[in-house]
Amino acid sequence: MTPFTAMNDVGFPVARVLAGIDAAASAGLTPVKVNMVIKRGLIDHAITPMAAHFRANGHILLFIEYMDVGATNGWRMDEVMPAAEIISRIAGRWPLEPIEPNYPGEVATRYRYLFAAAGHDLRSVLRQGASDEALMTQTRSIWRRRADRYSELRRAEMPRRPRIEMSYIGG
Repeated sequence: MTPFTAMNDVGFPVARVLAGIDAAASAGLTPVKVNMVIKRGLIDHAITPMAAHFRANGHILLFIEYMDVGATNGWRMDEVMPAAEIISRIAGRWPLEPIEPNYPGEVATRYRYLFAAAGHDLRSVLRQGASDEALMTQTRSIWRRRADRYSELRRAEMPRRPRIEMSYIGG
């Protein structure tokens, strides 16, 4: 049994959930909101991989603290990961920016996770006299390894997403 099937209490496979999320997005039901209950020691290893997966497609990923509800989850306090720790894990990978609620009365605290905190050094390549072709080859190699599609997604969502000035994010 996978951690996901253990958490959902009915043995439903994660692949079917992800296919359903893709189908909802394809049908235009966007943004899709994805709830992820975090149980320390069982599913907490997936916090940053899930954030990486969903940050690239514009869906809203909601992290939910493991709660003492129902009669089948065997809840224990030591399996609870507080929201501050979840936020800290994500902030360790991407800079976070608090954002306004989606609607009045929304109880979730929302964040946007920004560009990577580290970059690629092209300045030294230029200073070493690299040709335009060598510089283009290196730039293409870097771009192909990227997991995000910020510019592509922004273009599709232009009316809804605020523009971020490059000087604000270090460019």
